[in-house]
Amino acid sequence: MLQALRTRLLAWRYEATGEGRGSRDLRVDLLRGFCVVVMIIDHVGGEQSWLYVFTGGNRWIVSAAEGFVLLSGFTMGMVHNRTINVKGVRAMFEKVFGRAWLLYTLTVALTIAFAAVSTALGAPYVEQQTPAHGRLDFAVSVLTFHRTYSLTDILVLYTLLVLMAGPALWLIARGYTGLVIAASITAWAVEQLWPERVPRAWEIVDGGFPFSAWQLMFFMGLVIGFHRERLAKLLRPRPLVAFGLAMVIALYVIRFATIHLLASGTGDVDVHELLFDKNDARIGRVIALFAAASFAYAAVTLAWGPVRRVVGWLLLPMGKHALFAYAVQLFAVAFWSSELMAPVRLDRENALFQASAVLFVWGACLVQPIVIHRWHQLTARREGPIPATAG
Repeated sequence: MLQALRTRLLAWRYEATGEGRGSRDLRVDLLRGFCVVVMIIDHVGGEQSWLYVFTGGNRWIVSAAEGFVLLSGFTMGMVHNRTINVKGVRAMFEKVFGRAWLLYTLTVALTIAFAAVSTALGAPYVEQQTPAHGRLDFAVSVLTFHRTYSLTDILVLYTLLVLMAGPALWLIARGYTGLVIAASITAWAVEQLWPERVPRAWEIVDGGFPFSAWQLMFFMGLVIGFHRERLAKLLRPRPLVAFGLAMVIALYVIRFATIHLLASGTGDVDVHELLFDKNDARIGRVIALFAAASFAYAAVTLAWGPVRRVVGWLLLPMGKHALFAYAVQLFAVAFWSSELMAPVRLDRENALFQASAVLFVWGACLVQPIVIHRWHQLTARREGPIPATAG
């Protein structure tokens, strides 16, 4: 019986499946899809929801935003390792800067469109945004990245991260991984200890994710993803669980030390904010992220079979099209937060509305590849066959 159980458990592992032998790591897609689902639920929000048992309602010491940034860096490192090895550094720079340009245009378009839709629908967060001098001033500020908006501020951060990933990947490929890590940690540490000394090229109105603080998670993911094959032994379940436990212990030690060394005898020190403030990506939040990521990656590796069957249908489409999913959820959030839905949201359980938003985004992710494929077919038919040249 024990042998049968062992055989069953081994069959559940990611490596034992056909998907585990593919070039794309579907575990990353599934975890990224989970981050998207959590963000949708928390962004739709509401006072009460049984779904907060799974998402935390954006009140836990780590959120889906950090996971999304870490996994984005990890994916980018894996992809461009292959690009550099197969096509060279120039091809990598072309793809990275092309991606950055796409993100820039998408961020600008989404920010302006989301602000317009939110204002028209009377979403409550509109009043929390800093007023602009006019529509033209707002548009110019968005175009120049001097202004962002609710829920699109992470897209500004992501655009800047991708833009900086090109030089970082070049350094990593040339053997300067240590330099990249040291520079990233230094920038993060300066932001934590002396934020007034961080050079700022320009101020971003309503920007909620300081680049110097949040870049650490992205570039750590970038380094791990780039060296994934060299780190393969450390990315197995047993070392990951051990690392996760070490991070949990470190978290408790730092919290204990902070309470007894910094907060002792003073009533004006908020230990939770000092260690876990989300906006500044404090040390406790970073450690909690790496602990959660280690446990999650180990869990989906060990139990890929049942996890794939139970939630793969929902999470994988959104994980594979994460950027598109995030863009669509903006307008789902605007609708469910609008004055139109206020009568049914007041003092009620919001799980139904959150689940509806998730299913809406999921459906859009299923339809998107079909629409793109049909569009390519139509454009190919219109162009027609290429005429043969006379020889």
